[in-house]
Amino acid sequence: MFGEAEMMGGGAKAQLSSKPKPQAQQKRAPPRKEPVAHEPKDTLIVMLGTEFLYLDYVQDTWAIGDVVSIDGSQMEIAENCSIVTLDQSVSKTTRMIVTGGVLKQGSILNWAFGMGFRMDGDTMQTNMSLSDPNMIMPEQRMMHQSCIVTNSDGNPRLLVFGGKTGQNPLNSTFTSSVIGFDLHETLAGQPSTKSWVKLADMSCARASFGHMVVDNQVYAYGGIHAGGKGDSSHYPLMATQICERYDPIGDKWESIDIKNSMPLGSFGFTPISETSMLILGGSDGEMLQEACFVVDFKTGEAKMQAHSMESQTAMSKVVYRK
Repeated sequence: MFGEAEMMGGGAKAQLSSKPKPQAQQKRAPPRKEPVAHEPKDTLIVMLGTEFLYLDYVQDTWAIGDVVSIDGSQMEIAENCSIVTLDQSVSKTTRMIVTGGVLKQGSILNWAFGMGFRMDGDTMQTNMSLSDPNMIMPEQRMMHQSCIVTNSDGNPRLLVFGGKTGQNPLNSTFTSSVIGFDLHETLAGQPSTKSWVKLADMSCARASFGHMVVDNQVYAYGGIHAGGKGDSSHYPLMATQICERYDPIGDKWESIDIKNSMPLGSFGFTPISETSMLILGGSDGEMLQEACFVVDFKTGEAKMQAHSMESQTAMSKVVYRK
């Protein structure tokens, strides 16, 4: 009878035996562990239309992924949109809310939706995690800003302010308007009974500007107020009021004087503390800039930094990592 098959090198040899050998006890293989999906950490995400890049800070490596909607189809994150990032204390599934922007084919959008990210093994996946028909904005908007504040009821409210409105960039107009949407029901996964509400306008129209929330007060800084005329059409006009502050409880804007500030638009910016933000480059309406300075909204002062870019830059994105 057949007793065993022995593997040797590249072939097998069958041996006959008159005595059956006791079979060795086989060890059960441990169950295969499937990759566990989890929140990405120490990662920088850059949205690029229908794709996104992500940088793993620990491994110092870049990778690319596709942006998909709830049904799994590919979708586009529009240029000149505004993005608000959320942490897990606000939502367990949504990491950012995207509003407005302009598609590659030229249409300005009134979309507002949430996106989620997760790591599945070594691959990052993204999908539309929040879609509420009531969140569609009442008008198309681009080159605006957005943020989340606490309203008078103690609930989170999404603010969208400034930018340009219209159906496409060629017929768009600069705006000072501000609208708000209460997110309490939406972030809780409940059907929303809310709609967008019109809030107090800023003192002047502005687009491509910076903003920061400090102690639930919204600071709008710089920006472009209007396009140039005639021979100066390529030289935009800067916002007439460099900085103003919004109180979401009283629904009121007030002008703020920032010492040593200068009129700029289309600059890169990022918060670097609880009260200050860094500004890099931009345009003063005539020339691009390479300077770097910090605006502290608590002290009301702007300070030029010793380091600047090696070249003039505008419309950049800046990230500050401690």
